[in-house]
Amino acid sequence: MDARADMVTDVPPDASIDALTDSRVDVVRDVAADAPAERPADVAVETSILDLCPPPRRTITAPGPLFSIDGTTAGMSGVSGASCEPLASGPEDVYTLNVTSRSVVNLDTEGERTTFNTTLSVRRVCNDGATEIACDGGTGGTVRSRIQTLLEPGAYAVIVDGCGGGAGPYTLALTATARRSASRTRPATTPRRSRTTSRPSSTSRPPTA
Repeated sequence: MDARADMVTDVPPDASIDALTDSRVDVVRDVAADAPAERPADVAVETSILDLCPPPRRTITAPGPLFSIDGTTAGMSGVSGASCEPLASGPEDVYTLNVTSRSVVNLDTEGERTTFNTTLSVRRVCNDGATEIACDGGTGGTVRSRIQTLLEPGAYAVIVDGCGGGAGPYTLALTATARRSASRTRPATTPRRSRTTSRPSSTSRPPTA
């Protein structure tokens, strides 16, 4: 009885049942707001798509015969902008370039099929812009790109991108010429033997009387 009496005396004399109910609801809402929200299992976490290279369309070996291929970029961008064209934000096509010997490699998108402002770049690692070796965002103000670079043996990523979100059909061409290593080893030479010329000893003459 004492506990019930204390509860009754805590209620203001002019308080209504509706007011008490509203305050209780507010308390419940406050507690719910403080509780951590649980994320449904079927809700996917959004991740950045930058620097996620698409699978290579093809592997090119250089040096070798003239290589040319038609392609079409479409979809979403997966690679951040190139150093020569920060606005290269179009969808990309990627090719693996396998260089078997030191070569001067020429790449271009100068075919008539290319209709958008292309950006070409060569990287050691596709999704790492810091490994970029060469880049061109349009030679001489044209929409087509051209690269000439000296590459050591190894694997590289050739990226066909579009400036300002550009995309569409293109033609990629590649030629490569093998070059000898800059350091040449000279054949060992046999040291020459020094020749010593011996002079005849002078003949002593008998003393004269």
